[in-house]
Amino acid sequence: MLAALLWFTPVATNAETRTWTDVQGRKIEAELIRASDTEVVVKLRGKEVSIPLAKLSEEDREYVDEWLEENADVGDGAGNGDGGADRLLFDGKTLKTGGELNLFEYEYDEEDRVILSKLKPSPKDTGWKLAIAVPEDFDPTKPQRVFVANTAVNNDEQRLAGNVGVFGMYAPACAASGWICIAYDTSLGRAEHNHDLISAMQKLAEEWPQFRTWEFAVGGFSGGAKACFDPLAFLVKNDYKTVGAFLGGCNDGSFCERAKERYNARSSGFRTVKAFI
Repeated sequence: MLAALLWFTPVATNAETRTWTDVQGRKIEAELIRASDTEVVVKLRGKEVSIPLAKLSEEDREYVDEWLEENADVGDGAGNGDGGADRLLFDGKTLKTGGELNLFEYEYDEEDRVILSKLKPSPKDTGWKLAIAVPEDFDPTKPQRVFVANTAVNNDEQRLAGNVGVFGMYAPACAASGWICIAYDTSLGRAEHNHDLISAMQKLAEEWPQFRTWEFAVGGFSGGAKACFDPLAFLVKNDYKTVGAFLGGCNDGSFCERAKERYNARSSGFRTVKAFI
């Protein structure tokens, strides 16, 4: 990903931006958001991008060292209870709580592209995204409940908006009830393949080690209800503790059988899942 980012791009400069140079001499202009002794996070074209320090020039590494010394006493766990600041971080970014949208976007890496080449996705399908909303008192070291939001796709506009497009319909209620709400998509919104689902679940498990021990529910309205059988089957197949499904306006249960076949999910895994229809 660094190779795709570190090239010279003429942008307007201001007092908060800096020209960064990697070890191969490639340059970008970006604002330093935060840093550690292993990486920096910069804002580039409106997005936060993480860059390993080892990839940057010696001058840039010295600059980061000085910046860390100057900011050593800023935000050192303040307001986060006994767990410190790391408690509210996800992939190096501070999580907004209280049901607010936290959106993370990723490009497919080489391994992803090898897997997807067999599925023949659109050339414009270049990555995936993950939306997260957490309660005000969220603590990933404690047991949590997770709701997976799904959308209907009846036209191109709905497909492009994807699951993230309906996220706001569910996230506030989830957070108010103490639930985490998540939604995943490709860069093109809803896709026929499931690599965005798999990537999202892997990322969540990497960031929150206890993620796989939490309780899960899925849901959606109309076509979203039918679409939620796909993550439901995935969760059952992979032995996640799946407790519920919200099937608003669902008029076709055959989608459940198709999802079970797709993931080779055992029928017994669905028997403890409570459904609201």
